[in-house]
Amino acid sequence: EFQLSVVGKDKEGNESNVLEARIFVQAGQEDLPPEIVNVTVPETVAADSSFDFVVTAEVTDPDGPQDVQRVIYQFFPPAHPTPTQEDTLVDDGTGADAVAGDGVYTAVLSSNLIRTASDYFLRFQAEDRAGSKSAARIATIRGVFRLPQAPVLSNLVAPDTVQIDPTRVVQILLTVDVFDPQGLSDIDFVRFRSFLPNGQEAKDSPFELSDDGNRAVSGDEVAGDGTYSIIVNLPPNGVTPGDFRFVFQAKDKSGLLSNTIEHIMTVIQ
Repeated sequence: EFQLSVVGKDKEGNESNVLEARIFVQAGQEDLPPEIVNVTVPETVAADSSFDFVVTAEVTDPDGPQDVQRVIYQFFPPAHPTPTQEDTLVDDGTGADAVAGDGVYTAVLSSNLIRTASDYFLRFQAEDRAGSKSAARIATIRGVFRLPQAPVLSNLVAPDTVQIDPTRVVQILLTVDVFDPQGLSDIDFVRFRSFLPNGQEAKDSPFELSDDGNRAVSGDEVAGDGTYSIIVNLPPNGVTPGDFRFVFQAKDKSGLLSNTIEHIMTVIQ
């Protein structure tokens, strides 16, 4: 039992009447938050499949298992700051949950959440009846492909018209973005074929693009970012003006070819 007295005093030193109150402290324990002691998720999930997979979180609470109010998970795709799915895990012995009340909470997720060969993240957190939350636990699932998938080209950057300069070589930068579901390490090459205004293929065609970060040689800005680049030199003489047709394509290490992107570049005198 505590006695609380409150009195006020003004700047002249005059005191107010006193208000008193008694505070009774009852015996009890401090509410302690739950703890997630272990989580289980599959190491890999096939992105080119359709099935359900199970995740679990083992939870303890100093105030007893009955004090756990809920256990939630949040699902984060690669480079995604906010979860795209959030739900509760259960410990009721139904569905995929083996034993009710054993402290192992279970949820079933669909492999449709996994779409690329990248790392996906699950965040688990438990909360008790008083609202106290456990420290979060993070688990990683790696998306994989059972069957090889072809690379994809996009976002070609190339000029529509280039003028010959009789006093110097004109350098033309061409870039294209490449995506491979198995990762960029699966890319064998990215090339383009060049066809002259008369329809014949250029003598040294095809030409290979690079993702090496060698700005001076290939024109590539950042190595390994999936943007492939090449510098084409247009000499001051010896080139017939007209429409040049470029056909871009990539191939992966399993031999699969990407889509093609065609571009017409008109060379004028």
